Amino acid sequence: MTSEFRSKIRPYPHVAVYPTRWAGELTFQQIYDDLAHYASNVMKNFGVFEDELPDCLQIDFMALWETLVERQDFLAEEDRQADRVLHLGALQDFDDPLPGEPVRQSRRADQQGLAQYR
Repeated sequence: MTSEFRSKIRPYPHVAVYPTRWAGELTFQQIYDDLAHYASNVMKNFGVFEDELPDCLQIDFMALWETLVERQDFLAEEDRQADRVLHLGALQDFDDPLPGEPVRQSRRADQQGLAQYR
């Protein structure tokens, strides 16, 4: 190989892309940017308190990432609705209070509404 040819070789970018039904191929960061606001609104509608929202989003997007690692085409089969894509798993995790912590009734009242998403 000539040095001129070698100087033009660039490393392959190691950023995974995932096919989506709504926007073609996206990186995970682009998926997060696209869904985070919508997911926040869905969680608020089901009674997630403002102080719990960042943790809920982190848990659900981590679960989404784990799903994408196993099935890269998962989002190619789903619409953009974050409530279906994220499965609202964080709402289950935050539903039960820690020992000695009072139960926050507003979220418990919405528990029946979550059944359709499980």
